[in-house]
Amino acid sequence: MSRFAFALLGQTADEILQGLPCKIKDEQTGEFVASTNADDGYGFTIQNNNDSSYIVDGLPMSIYTIYAGSDQVPQSELKYKVFLNEEALAHFIDATDGGDKIWHHKLNDTQVSAALLWSSEHIASLLEEKADVEALGNVSEALASKSDTNHTHDAYAVKEAGTHMIAEDDQKLGVNAHTDDFSTRAGKMAIKQDFNNPTILDESKTLNQNLERLQNGIDDLPQAPSGYLNLERQSTHYPLTVDNIGKLYAQGDYAAAEPRTFGVYYIMAHPDDSNTAVRITLGTKTGADGST
Repeated sequence: MSRFAFALLGQTADEILQGLPCKIKDEQTGEFVASTNADDGYGFTIQNNNDSSYIVDGLPMSIYTIYAGSDQVPQSELKYKVFLNEEALAHFIDATDGGDKIWHHKLNDTQVSAALLWSSEHIASLLEEKADVEALGNVSEALASKSDTNHTHDAYAVKEAGTHMIAEDDQKLGVNAHTDDFSTRAGKMAIKQDFNNPTILDESKTLNQNLERLQNGIDDLPQAPSGYLNLERQSTHYPLTVDNIGKLYAQGDYAAAEPRTFGVYYIMAHPDDSNTAVRITLGTKTGADGST
C-alpha cells in the first residue's frame, strides 16, 4: 500500500510542531481528501506520529497541498507535492521487453509501439513525406481523369498571352514561333526551309542534312589556279533557262572580225519569279586581242 508522508517543522532547527490539525487537498479536483479529524468524512485520515511527522495510507496518485494549523492555511513548503504510488510504478515501468524493465515511454524512431515515442525530427520528416505523397496523389488523380486516347480541340484553346502551344500544321507551334519558320514532320517540330533553287538544298531534308549538302556542294566547286579565275569560254551566250541559273562564264566570238568584244556574265533567277532567268553583265572588253 502506498503511504503519503510529510513533516511540519518550526522556524528553528530544533523546533518541531506536534499535534496540529491538518488537511490534504487534491489540486487536480480542488477537493479535500484527508484530515487529521476523521469526523470530517474525507475518506482518508491523517495519522499524527507526535514527532512532527504525519502519514496517510492509500492516497491515489495526484498532486497535493498540505493545510495546517487552526487557521488551515496552505504551507508554502508543502504546496503542489506530486505523489506517485504503485499505479505510477506500473505506468512508467514495462517488463514486456524481453523481461527487462524499461521506461514506459522512450524515444525510438525505428519502431512503432504504444510504449515508444518518436523524436520531433522524425515526426517532421514523416510530415514532409506525407505532404509529398499527397501532392503525388493529387497529380495521379488529375492524370487518371484524362483520356488516354487521341483527341482534337480548338487550336486557340491552349494559349498564353496570344501565343499558341499546338504543334499542328498552319498553327503556331510554340511561344512566338509560327510555321513561317517551323513545320511539323513525322510528329516532330522542324525548322522550315524554303529555297528558290533546290538544286543543292532540299526542303524535305532536315537542317543538318541540308548543311551537309551545302558543304558538299561547296567542296565540289571547281578550284581555280592561284592568281586568276578560270571561267568557261563560250562563243555564244547560254540560253536564259532555269537550268542555266547560276552559270558564270566568259563569252566572245573568236571567229568574228576585229575588233572583237568579250565579256563576263552571270545568269541568275529573276527576283520576282524564280522560274525566269536573267543575264547580268559583269564586265566587257572590246579590242583587237580577245585575250585581254
